[in-house]
Amino acid sequence: SPFDLYNYDYIDNGHGPFSFIEKLVNHYCENHRDKVHKLLKEYICKFVVPEWLELNELTKERRKP
Repeated sequence: SPFDLYNYDYIDNGHGPFSFIEKLVNHYCENHRDKVHKLLKEYICKFVVPEWLELNELTKERRKP
């Protein structure tokens, strides 16, 4: 899956989209956890991560002296 291409820690660091879905799934999806997890991860990889990474890069550029 596209999700596996991303290195969790590098991208997320506890504050990004992956941490968010972990929390969401663990709190609200007891009965259908795996199914919901899979769908959310696919959605996030397809739509959220590219935007999020781009934003991250722009922020890094701005921080350079």
